[in-house]
Amino acid sequence: MADSVSNVLVNIKTRLDGVKPGWKTSEFWLSLLAQGAGLVAALSSNGAAVQIAGLVVAVLSQLGYTSSRGKAKNLSAEAMRALVEQAKDAKN
Repeated sequence: MADSVSNVLVNIKTRLDGVKPGWKTSEFWLSLLAQGAGLVAALSSNGAAVQIAGLVVAVLSQLGYTSSRGKAKNLSAEAMRALVEQAKDAKN
């Protein structure tokens, strides 16, 4: 029983160590690049259509990043709940 609890705790630590801070992910850097390009276009004087398109690109890239990080954290939380349940089962 102690071995299985120990294994579960090692699994939990591995999961926690595997979750990167947002700024270390490729999604962050790609969305930052897209937002920068969108904002440059939005602030340019190349016409209203280009400015609106730039603003739309900036907003959509931020929404995409937020959604991506939310899914990653949700999956991590679900895995943690499963591991805690596994620990409870091993304890009994």
